[in-house]
Amino acid sequence: MNKSLWLVWGVVLLFFCGCHVCEEARVGPVEERCSGELSAGFCSNDASKFINCLTAETRKQFGPEEFKASREQICRRMGEPVKKKYVGKLRHPFLDIDLWQITFERQGKGENKKIYQDALFQVVSLREGDKERVISFGFL
Repeated sequence: MNKSLWLVWGVVLLFFCGCHVCEEARVGPVEERCSGELSAGFCSNDASKFINCLTAETRKQFGPEEFKASREQICRRMGEPVKKKYVGKLRHPFLDIDLWQITFERQGKGENKKIYQDALFQVVSLREGDKERVISFGFL
């Protein structure tokens, strides 16, 4: 595989792990855009919701099986995402760059000990007329 495909896989593996309860902060239109759909698909363990936002080319390489495998791998390391929050948008003349804070939860040592960890997730999309397509996503 070429380096760019490995990079995409690495980013994807860092991203997925499953969700048992996701609290969503309503932030208006961004929830309806691709970055909102990606983060919601991630938190609700909805592969089709996530994959529908990807370009046709990316969908050929990243389907439901890859979604599931990636989620399982990251779950073992980070825990389950329990909350997502829209952080903001980075300025760029041609792209929409949305940032999401994803909070993960896992069991710590001890009976009632929970460990929480936040990660910043970036979704880069391009608008073409009234269409939007995700061209990049992953944790920073």
